[in-house]
Amino acid sequence: MDNVHEAVADERVTLHELHAVLTRKLADLDGQEERLIDLAEEGLPQHKIRERLNKINEERARIEADVKQSGTALAVGASMLRALCDLPPMCGSSTSTLRTPHAARSTTRSSSATS
Repeated sequence: MDNVHEAVADERVTLHELHAVLTRKLADLDGQEERLIDLAEEGLPQHKIRERLNKINEERARIEADVKQSGTALAVGASMLRALCDLPPMCGSSTSTLRTPHAARSTTRSSSATS
């Protein structure tokens, strides 16, 4: 169980670091946008301004999607781990091994054949 908690904690740290990086990139884009406004005031041609502004907006949309996806990934992962932690231990086994459906059918067939 400690390994599960450590994995969740590590994942949270990683996602928080990713979120911080993405937030810094958004701030950088804001700065680029401000500099572009300054250039517009200095007489940069409008088609160049539009072109650069479109690139900034595309990058911003991509980063915002990444931020949203990282938050969703953390929520889904935490939910799955909580669900797994609520499962009862496997009966008759001190180790946590999972049986595949094929293995379960094989066991059922062999025990019904001997009965």
